[in-house]
Amino acid sequence: MSELTKKQLEEALENCATEPVHMPGAIQPHGYFLAFTNNFEQLTHCSTNIEALLGVSAEHLLGHAAPDYLKTSWQQHLLRLRQISSDSVGFNDEINGHSVYCTIYVSGEYICVEVEPVTGNLSSTFLSELQAHQEQIRCSDSLDKTLNELTKSIAEITGFERVMVYKFDEEWNGQVIAELCKQSTIRSYLHQRFPASDIPKQVRELYSKNPIRSIVGSAEQPADIIAHKAGEPLDLTKGVLRAVSPIHMTYMQNMGLHSSLSVAIFQENKLWGLLSCHGLEAHPLNIQQRHAAQALVTLASQRLILQQQYETAAFFEAIESTRGALISDSQEINEPKTLFEREGHKWLELFRANSVALAYGNKVLKSGAELSDKNVLAFKKWLNKKCRLVGTFVTRKIAESEVAELFHDNAVTGVMAIALPAGSTSQQGWLMLFRPEQIEELEWAGKPNKDTIEHYKGKTVMSPRTSFESWKETIKGRSALWLDSERKAAINLAEDLAIALSAYEVETLNEQLTVANDKLEHLVHTDALTQIWNRYHMEYVLDEQISAAKRYSHELGVILLDIDNFKDVNDNYGHDVGDSVLIGLASLFKKELRDTDDFGRWGGEEFIVVAKHSNLEATVALAERLRKCLEAAAFDEVGTVTASFGVTDYKEKEARAQLIKRVDDALYDAKENGRNRVVTAE
Repeated sequence: MSELTKKQLEEALENCATEPVHMPGAIQPHGYFLAFTNNFEQLTHCSTNIEALLGVSAEHLLGHAAPDYLKTSWQQHLLRLRQISSDSVGFNDEINGHSVYCTIYVSGEYICVEVEPVTGNLSSTFLSELQAHQEQIRCSDSLDKTLNELTKSIAEITGFERVMVYKFDEEWNGQVIAELCKQSTIRSYLHQRFPASDIPKQVRELYSKNPIRSIVGSAEQPADIIAHKAGEPLDLTKGVLRAVSPIHMTYMQNMGLHSSLSVAIFQENKLWGLLSCHGLEAHPLNIQQRHAAQALVTLASQRLILQQQYETAAFFEAIESTRGALISDSQEINEPKTLFEREGHKWLELFRANSVALAYGNKVLKSGAELSDKNVLAFKKWLNKKCRLVGTFVTRKIAESEVAELFHDNAVTGVMAIALPAGSTSQQGWLMLFRPEQIEELEWAGKPNKDTIEHYKGKTVMSPRTSFESWKETIKGRSALWLDSERKAAINLAEDLAIALSAYEVETLNEQLTVANDKLEHLVHTDALTQIWNRYHMEYVLDEQISAAKRYSHELGVILLDIDNFKDVNDNYGHDVGDSVLIGLASLFKKELRDTDDFGRWGGEEFIVVAKHSNLEATVALAERLRKCLEAAAFDEVGTVTASFGVTDYKEKEARAQLIKRVDDALYDAKENGRNRVVTAE
């Protein structure tokens, strides 16, 4: 080992990040490995320990077909693998009197079979205990309760001495946010952090392809995979027996571990964290225990998503409540200055900010910590030059940005700036939210900056850390992290402020009354992208129609729909394609609706239909017709697009908020029950 230079550090980190851990050329020795050509006609690879399973040496097996008694069974499972289009398929089997569990997957041109002995006898109450654990997780109503129930359940199901949940931050450092240690003598890592280099990029990417990693005994000598003909090692990503990297083996031993089980936790198709189980001794798991652990993690992930949705919905509802301030008590558009005086303190609290500013033209409106108008306008000028096309600028560290000199004397450290929508009278304007410095005391499980390297397979790599003793670090000079939900809410607020600015200008500039009124009408009532009614107009329509229904006992139907998996469209094809889908859907549905139906964009990928003089049965039929029409349409690049529909009708004496809540719940049920369907509200 040697002291690192900057160049050596960069080289060692790069080599660690590109180490082909998915192609180790060996497996863990408790299991067996075989690889065949198509239809099991020729054995091309096998593990050196295969004789213990089949009673025939590897040398005599290579180049020959699978034994008939295995071939027939395995061909059936291979067919099932191809039919279900899965990465792998597992099944119980018996080989030479041994109860085993087999996993079949395809690696390149080869059919791979991993064989694991079935170890341990499960308790007769195992399934009922698992169901009880599932119910406990399902009933958890907060993130902390969910994760604590998860660690407790996994510890009882698997028997590992330490079980913890490890969450990644924006820089891929991990923090232990939940933990259960079975004995008081076991070292706790709760609330401590691990550097991103402990789980490098290529390992994190493997979890996206195979969410589970089981290491039965880190100190055991791996069984090499030998090939009938020389070639590149096989990719074992889809399997479970992949041998442990020597570097990771040393890391585990330095941590005092001999076995582990890790299960990936995903949120919105992104790796959110890991459930990590640690064993102080070699710890073979029964297959059902492993599957149960994975099922519990999946259930907990769903609960976490739901809880996050509840929190986000509550946040957006709070932001939405400030929209009422756009209109004064006398039903006139409020002056922008009045808006800031009345609502500024609420925005500061909701966005966890210490200052908010609106810069448009040569004017500045502010609330919170004092900022000079001159510097705010200079910041607006820089934003229009550098960020207008993007429409946003977000940083936690103003001091490291090009505009640092504008704010060095102020108590602000982070900023999120949102451009006001183009086309508004406040064009070139920006909404700016500022945050103070957030001094963080971070506790690391060992000092995160590694300082030694070693040679591995002819390359310099980072040496595994030898110490995990607690080490504290103070982080200064940055604000709290800006959340994606906050960015979306700020965009909505910027749109509302643009409307307020435009509307107020119309009221005050009488000499341009005709032109300004046309502009306001379009901006206030029409969705800029799809050119159908916007939410503001649809809320007005609902109030009008509810009033008419009360007065004349008219029937009134409401449909709320949401495009299925729309985030995937934006992620895979880009926002321009996503916009074209929204425009296409709006155009398609306008042709299907009656002249008396009001149709608008409710927000994002949600749309609403208000069907006048329509009972529940007729409204459901309309929704089903729209669903089929959309499903049958073909969109450029994307192809088929579907949507989920919630349907309800007006109930006597019901307020708009209650009506929308019921139809929104129906839409949620449609999403939860498989999407691309119509669900009627109770």
